[in-house]
Amino acid sequence: MQCFKEINLDLDPKLLLERMSSYQRDHSVSIRDYYKEVKDSSDTIFVHPPLDLFENDFNTGFLYDDARYVIYDDSALFKHKDRRMKCRLGIILEGTGDIEFYDKNDNIIARHNMQTWILINTQQWHAVPKCTHRISFQFGFEDDFETVGRKFNDLLN
Repeated sequence: MQCFKEINLDLDPKLLLERMSSYQRDHSVSIRDYYKEVKDSSDTIFVHPPLDLFENDFNTGFLYDDARYVIYDDSALFKHKDRRMKCRLGIILEGTGDIEFYDKNDNIIARHNMQTWILINTQQWHAVPKCTHRISFQFGFEDDFETVGRKFNDLLN
C-alpha cells in the first residue's frame, strides 16, 4: 500500500499561515476532545476553518471535504488511521516534524518531512512523533487515496 505521494501544488503555504489567526480563536479543538484514544497530557490543537469562508479565501481548483490546521507545541499525534477522511493533502507551514507510516507490526515503513505538499494515505497507520513546534495544514478527502491521486494528476498535468 502506498503511504504518500508528492503533489506539485501551487498554493502558497505562507498565505495559509497568515490566514490561520483569523480562524484560530473560534474554531479550535484539543486532540483530547477529538480522539478518545489520547492518553497522555500532550495537547495538539486542530483548527477547522468554516469551509465556505475558507473557500472564499483560496481558489484551490479542486474539491475537498475538510480543511484544518494542526498545531503541535511540545506534542504529538498518536499512531492511527483516519475514520472519515481516506486521504489528506498536507504541508508543514512552520517548524519541523516528520510524518511516519507503520506496518501492522509497528515497524516504520516510510516517513516524509512534509516541507512540500504530499497526499497522505490516511488508511495506512501513521503518526507524528513529539514536536517542539510544528504547524501543518491539511485538506481532507472522503475519496480513497488512489482516486484523489489520479484527480491531482489530471488537474496538474
